[in-house]
Amino acid sequence: MVLFNILCHADRQKLTMALAHRGSAPMADRLPPDVEVFDYLAQGNYYFGLARRAYHRLRVKQDRAPDNLRLKRIHEQFKPDLWYINAITQPEVLRQARKYGIPCVLHSHELEPMFHYVSVEDLGTLIEYPRLIIACSEAVEQVYRRLGRRGAIEVCYGMIDVSRVKADEARTRALRQELGVSDGAFVWLMSGTLTPNKNPVLFVEILNELLQKGHNTHFIWLGGGESGYSEYAKAKAVDLGVAERIAWMGVRDEDYYDYFNAADGFVLTSKRDSFPLVLIEAAALGKPIVSLDSGGVREFVLNKMGKVVSDSHGGESLVETMERVMMNDMVFDPSVSRERAREFDVSVRARTWERIMSSHFPTNNGSG
Repeated sequence: MVLFNILCHADRQKLTMALAHRGSAPMADRLPPDVEVFDYLAQGNYYFGLARRAYHRLRVKQDRAPDNLRLKRIHEQFKPDLWYINAITQPEVLRQARKYGIPCVLHSHELEPMFHYVSVEDLGTLIEYPRLIIACSEAVEQVYRRLGRRGAIEVCYGMIDVSRVKADEARTRALRQELGVSDGAFVWLMSGTLTPNKNPVLFVEILNELLQKGHNTHFIWLGGGESGYSEYAKAKAVDLGVAERIAWMGVRDEDYYDYFNAADGFVLTSKRDSFPLVLIEAAALGKPIVSLDSGGVREFVLNKMGKVVSDSHGGESLVETMERVMMNDMVFDPSVSRERAREFDVSVRARTWERIMSSHFPTNNGSG
């Protein structure tokens, strides 16, 4: 989403950009028409390739050569001044940039657990080679400092289009009825993929504890990523007898914010999270935020917006804080949250990103 917003909202008079992706790029067809799209995953099946080209509105340029040659050909065709590599999960792209001596920027959204998937050799390249590293939070920046990065590292927080955060109040009320939410129930929501790091098992355990304490509450999880682990989380809800009080809604599109708005509060159960964009969405909708101290969340949540719980090793403190919110035993001001969200609107953060880029890559004519 951060990369998508940069591609959509960066100054078109100063920058020319293209997207090169390997395989799936769900939002590529929603990019501005002047952003060229290249798929450098060789397709062995002609009809599959044809369908992908149709899906991307015939804008995707395909090549069946080996990976390194496809990237090089894209580079020679588009002739960029630099490569902008999104996330550390593409070390092979960084290797190619280094091989060909192509300047690059690394935009990192990862905290230390994700480095488990990076080899020691690739880690050295990640730290040393990029001309600039953009970290999505101070928490991420600290990881790179500890790994030995000294210069040319900047923090640029994530962004959303706040104008798109809208909900139909009538639809929201109808959704609560459809979900079987009783009158007076307090609804908590979490949004994220169903992975161990996002912690849906803890989500279930918190619901059980709140119900055991006699609270009238209902939980909603937005996000997919079905696996054996997600099935375990759902099975645990059944085993604890709380399955009827939890709605696993999967990935939503048009009605995403209607479901989000159906909640009275937002709880972030992630073990480690660099700077989740759902925090901005929750604030834009005026929802109190309760979160484990999982990383970048502390850099976003201000006084009167909710609380970041320092105990990240269990759910007890989190439950107590959620109880305080439910019983109105905590000062919360929705206007503070909404104003904070506006600070992370694309209209603000895209300009911050442009200033960072121009300070490290100045051009003579102001374009590039």
